[in-house]
Parts: sequence; structure tokens; C-alpha cells
Amino acid sequence: MAGAPKGNTNNRKGLQARRALEMAIENNGKDKAVISSMQILYDIWKVQVAKEKLIAPLAAAVLGMLPKASLDASDQLKVQRLGQLWTQRMQYSGISDWSVLLHLQELEKGILREEGKSKLFEKLYPLLASNSDLDASFQAEKELQKAFWSKLK
Repeated sequence: MAGAPKGNTNNRKGLQARRALEMAIENNGKDKAVISSMQILYDIWKVQVAKEKLIAPLAAAVLGMLPKASLDASDQLKVQRLGQLWTQRMQYSGISDWSVLLHLQELEKGILREEGKSKLFEKLYPLLASNSDLDASFQAEKELQKAFWSKLK
């Protein structure tokens, strides 16, 4: 599957959707409505993954802004863009998480309190971990350690 992201839950869901679509097509395309619906779902999934990939770097930037007392104009634009993407994410996912938008607005205005900072961290940090190849690098490090110790003995 070219273009599919690697190493996360979205990847597995997308691959399952793509396999189901391919199986329906292989089934001589007998049920055109099912194939059409599956193609739409797969396309929606691809858009969702693309948006998540846009959110992750902005989330990282915003997390880096949390200790700052005030934000410059470029930081404010990043916060605004994350807010826009977060709104779109809420629309396509059905998850209502308005507190993040409120805390982003407070951050942009420079009035975010410690409680809001911790809530933003709690909501944004998992996006970084799920959108990186942490699993693969951790596994590679583990294999490297094993090889090192086996050669040392």
C-alpha cells in the first residue's frame, strides 16, 4: 500500500479498509454500492491521516510554547493554525474536545494558567507519540543492545 503511514493504529485501520475494498473489487465488483461506500470510507481515512500528520508538528511547536510568558506573532499563527486543524479534527472524528480550543485561545492571548497548560500537554503529547516511529526506533535499539551483548560474551 503506497502512501500508507507506518507504525500506528491508523495504519492498521487503513490497511484493513484497503484490503476489504480490494476483496470487494476482486469479487467481480458484484455489489457496486458496497464498493462505492468502501472507497468513500477509505478516502475519508486518508484525509484523516493527512490531517493528523499536519497536527503533530504544530502540536510539538505549541508544547514548546507552554513555558513562554507571551508569544510572538509567528507563534500566535501556529497556535491559530493548530486551532483550525483541531476544529476540523473534531468534525471528522466526532470527538468533541472544546477544552483544547479554549486553552489554545488562552495560550494565544497569554492568559493560560498552569491547569490549562497541563490539559494541553495531556491532549497534545499523545499525538506526537502516535505520529512518530517511536516503536520502530525502540525495537531497533533493543536489537542493537542484544547484538552488542551477544558479541561481548
